[in-house]
Amino acid sequence: MEQITKPITVVKQEFIEKMVNEVDQAFLLAIFEGIRGEGFSELANLKISDLVKEEEVCFINLKDDSKTETRKAKISKELYNLLYAANAQQDYLTPGTLRKNPFQESEYIFKKVRKGNHSGSTKIDTGHALRKLLMFKKVFEDAHLRYESIVQSGMMCMAYQIYKEKGTIAREDIVKISEQYGQPKAINISTLKEKIFHESMTDLYPDFDFTADKVK
Repeated sequence: MEQITKPITVVKQEFIEKMVNEVDQAFLLAIFEGIRGEGFSELANLKISDLVKEEEVCFINLKDDSKTETRKAKISKELYNLLYAANAQQDYLTPGTLRKNPFQESEYIFKKVRKGNHSGSTKIDTGHALRKLLMFKKVFEDAHLRYESIVQSGMMCMAYQIYKEKGTIAREDIVKISEQYGQPKAINISTLKEKIFHESMTDLYPDFDFTADKVK
């Protein structure tokens, strides 16, 4: 089982203060809230037109390159606002020196930094995501941090929020979490439970009750 990081909700102010770029804040929070896709394609394909507000509830339309259909996911207002800010950001500030690096012109929210006479796709790729991970490791002061750890932390956080609202977590709630995080439809419920209700969850959420009558 992956080592679990602290949920971002617990150290949210800390990670925001340590990151000088809205694009980095938005990228990390998007992963935490279940946006990723094959080869980070849900993030790479994001356009501002994919953000939707319905009666003050925020949603996002996502396209995974490995799938034919798009999916619609609920996101936090904070992520919604950060994605708008990331889309408007014109220069990437180098952490530490704050040197300005202009972004390429692009229709996508997450953009590449302009380098010489750029050509080809303006979409970010897996290499872009892996370079961001190196920075996230420094922010969390965790050399073992992986994107899977952030995803798992997000799933745990969502489960805890459901538990706080309902006092229990039913099978349909597990399915809801699975759908939010784009898990394979064929994944076994027991496997999902093992991933979500990891032993470290009691350390992160001491008031969470693991007993069978609370997690069904």
